Amino acid sequence: MIPCRARADGGTAEWTHAGGAVMTRPTFTCCHCNRVTIVPVAARAEDCGGFCRLCMAPTCSGCADKGCTPFERELERSEAAGRLMASMGL
Repeated sequence: MIPCRARADGGTAEWTHAGGAVMTRPTFTCCHCNRVTIVPVAARAEDCGGFCRLCMAPTCSGCADKGCTPFERELERSEAAGRLMASMGL
């Protein structure tokens, strides 16, 4: 079993508590919905989400069991629909 920390190389979330204590946690961004996921301490890889073998990138728990639809592809579809509507004068 691969620890989730090993694959959470996307970034770091940092909080400063009222007393001045700083807490940091590793994060990763889902390749399908662009959601940032904070990796809990000592979490198992399955608890953090999944891994898309087509995108070769981590996914959040909400996208783990869905098919592969990268965030960039969804943006391209939305932009194409907007261009179509604009060309029709709508």
